[in-house]
Amino acid sequence: MQTYYDCTPTGTYDATTAETAARKWAPNGLQLSNLSCPALGGGTICFQLQKPVLTESGCGVWCYQGPYAGTLSVSQSAICSCPTTPLGTKDWD
Repeated sequence: MQTYYDCTPTGTYDATTAETAARKWAPNGLQLSNLSCPALGGGTICFQLQKPVLTESGCGVWCYQGPYAGTLSVSQSAICSCPTTPLGTKDWD
């Protein structure tokens, strides 16, 4: 588990807070286009960050808008996927 301190009020999510959280996970990661996760109740927008493939593999998805705002999915592969965390459970704040 990795933590960081952010002055943004708890439960406040946007593209900036999603990118900040992602950059703590992979500072030199490659930003992919924002991901829409329609399987998560529709309208969930997420920030994607892929670790540098030449040095390590991994992809993270931080959702910041919609029903799954505050959830994330991190994998050890280069393939990004939407989180499947149930509503009401928040992974990053």
